[in-house]
Amino acid sequence: MDIFDTVPRWILSLAFIGVLAIIAGIVVFIYEYRRRKNTDKGQDRIARAIDLVWSERNRQIHEEGFTYENDDQYKNDELAIAASCYLVCPTYAMNNAIGITAPRKWPLHTGFWRPQGGRIRQLVKANALALAELERELRKREKDPDYEKYN
Repeated sequence: MDIFDTVPRWILSLAFIGVLAIIAGIVVFIYEYRRRKNTDKGQDRIARAIDLVWSERNRQIHEEGFTYENDDQYKNDELAIAASCYLVCPTYAMNNAIGITAPRKWPLHTGFWRPQGGRIRQLVKANALALAELERELRKREKDPDYEKYN
């Protein structure tokens, strides 16, 4: 008589199912680990870019004081235009005394034109401003559901 003769068959079945579940979990883990290991470099860059933009947007709100209420005062795409100025900042800066003066199209107070840092920093600022514009437009839509029909 061995141990399997003394254990009810249903308990053995449950144990077998449990072992299969553990093996299946290990197989899935290995598959996901290998898949992510091979593709995560691109995903890591995307996550890093989103994190940089999100951090800059939070900095604008909490350190600079550019709150939602402040953003809502703009009515003529000023935030989007400001974003576009930062997108072309490196070219502008090289041609105009390293960006000391604001571009002619700069829609905000000239004191807000601060193109410090390299190309990545300017892209982060541009995307954070574009995010602020998107948030502003979404708030408009929430207040007036018909807003998008006319704009």
